[in-house]
Amino acid sequence: MFGDWQDSLFRFSAEKGQDVRISRIDSFGGAIATILIDPLGREVLREGIQTEATASLTYSGNYTLIFPNDADNGREFTFRVDTAPTPGLPMDSPTPDSSAAVMLGDLIEGSLQSLGDENVYEFSLDRPSHLNLNVIVGTFNDHRLRFTIENDSGLILEDQRLLSIDGLGGLARHGLLPAGNYTLTTHLRVNLSADYSFQLVDSSTYQVLQDNETVAFDSSANELRGFQFTAAKGDRYFLEVEGTASASVNAFQLSVKDTYGNELYNRSSTAIPVFETPFSGTYNITFFRNHSNVGDVRLSLHRLDPPVATPIQLNQRVSGIANYPLEREVFTFSVDTQTLLHFDSELQLGDAERVSWMLEGEGGIVIPKRVFDTRFNFDNVFTFTLQPGEYRLTVEPEFASEYDFTLAKQLDAAPIVFDETVFTSIPPGGIRIFQFDAVAGQRFYVDVEEYPDGELEEWSLLDSFGKSGFPERTSNLMVQSVPEDGTYTLLVSDFQSTDEDIPLRFNVAAIDPVQSTSLVFGQRYDGEILVPGDTAEFTFDVTQPELYSFDGLLEDDLNWRLDGPRGEVFSNTTADEVEFLSPGPYVLTIDPRETTTGPYAFKVDRFVDAEAIAHDREIPVSVESYESRIYQFDANAGDRIDINQTTSDQFTFRTWSLYDQYGRRVT
Repeated sequence: MFGDWQDSLFRFSAEKGQDVRISRIDSFGGAIATILIDPLGREVLREGIQTEATASLTYSGNYTLIFPNDADNGREFTFRVDTAPTPGLPMDSPTPDSSAAVMLGDLIEGSLQSLGDENVYEFSLDRPSHLNLNVIVGTFNDHRLRFTIENDSGLILEDQRLLSIDGLGGLARHGLLPAGNYTLTTHLRVNLSADYSFQLVDSSTYQVLQDNETVAFDSSANELRGFQFTAAKGDRYFLEVEGTASASVNAFQLSVKDTYGNELYNRSSTAIPVFETPFSGTYNITFFRNHSNVGDVRLSLHRLDPPVATPIQLNQRVSGIANYPLEREVFTFSVDTQTLLHFDSELQLGDAERVSWMLEGEGGIVIPKRVFDTRFNFDNVFTFTLQPGEYRLTVEPEFASEYDFTLAKQLDAAPIVFDETVFTSIPPGGIRIFQFDAVAGQRFYVDVEEYPDGELEEWSLLDSFGKSGFPERTSNLMVQSVPEDGTYTLLVSDFQSTDEDIPLRFNVAAIDPVQSTSLVFGQRYDGEILVPGDTAEFTFDVTQPELYSFDGLLEDDLNWRLDGPRGEVFSNTTADEVEFLSPGPYVLTIDPRETTTGPYAFKVDRFVDAEAIAHDREIPVSVESYESRIYQFDANAGDRIDINQTTSDQFTFRTWSLYDQYGRRVT
């Protein structure tokens, strides 16, 4: 261990011709900077050690080992220094023990005591095989034990971690091993003793698992369990893992492979254990726990039966439940004439994002796979025109869950007219469709007279071609304007948590075209916005550049906006405004956001019409609440001005502003 900015020094004796190996016993953290100095003070070695480093010694005597630390953080680690037992004997050429013949499936037990020890095992394969290494005794991710596999053609695997090979997927991950003779050699990476036991397992000997069968077994740390099952091309499966109260399945690996070693499912890369078999044959499942907990595990292989098509009718509410993730349900229907349909989902927002649907016709896919979430997303894909023919709709929940939907036929819509009250009710999770005629530019809003909470949030509007093309809506008070003459469709859905029909009384309220008023400067204007979306417009012309005051006369004035020859001057504000305007026509709009109702009052003054006042004279002022007055006086450059209120029995100035002759605000 070394502290902040502190180097650690160690000394050992060695003979000329010996090799030295510096090994880290731990394997945590980054590389450790290491320097080795010989008896003459020369560097023999300088490098960062992650696991080990070696050097040949050319002098006898005392060697110094330095671990420099040029940072303000301490570090703790463990290391070992070993020299070859006999000068001239390379450390990487140990004397091997005698080899032992083993059979696949045998429990192989061994022990290595010191650096240089090896255990050699020989086995044979009479046919190409997939092998896995099932370690019984050992600590997961222990870096000390290593193994190598070779056959007559050379190395197959070199210097692999013996106790972590299961966590990497086993030997089968490296391909199909050909028939022949093999040698497996175990050795130590550092000079620390280690015991081990393992099995070489042929995947063809895995326990056979039947469709929809559950197997229970004890799961030991680092132990691999293998299973095999037979499937036909196109079969779909759900692989379920559960643990008893004494078992934790939070840290395990699970994979499914075909007979060629190709992976169909791996828990580390795919969350939902659902897969489809690409051809008829045998498939392998491997379960490996890389955790210290030991307990019972239940593994179930559920074959998802091919969906049986269920006929449905248009305008019929369809509901169901999927018992397993990605379990598909198929529904069929026919269309006799060209028909405009709307896919309406009755799922809550979060659930709708986890269920998908797809529509196919006689010529292929009509609507590609997409989620159920139609709320707040009134795009064109949920409304579509179908030609006569047979159709197939597939529903696929991401998890085991319920689903609801309706294919609403717009030709069955109820006709309505503007400003006429409609009495109806909406079934739980249902939909109602209405149609009305409108001319280009017609403005309207949905006036809800009876409904829970008084707000109809779930509705959408479609044009004559079944396209939405209207802005996103979260309120019935949002004003709409139709772009062209035609028949428009209003779809009203219910997402209330109730099992009863919900009464609804509403009308589609038309908004009269806006009438403009020619504005007179200095005159007070009073009015009222009676319905959402209604506005008031006032027009005036500016003949020369000058200052104007826009003065709101109520405590809670509506928003207003001013547009001129160069575009918007100000908008979405209730505050009084002072603007220097260029020549040209102007339009002042009250309630430009078209969402509120209520009274308004204002006046517009020209600064050029302001009352002239003189210095050092009292000015009598009489104003109404929230009213502003404008005064003018002459001054020379450098004059100091004091504006003093001499009476306070009636009111106190709230604000005042001073502008120069160029329209610039002085204070």
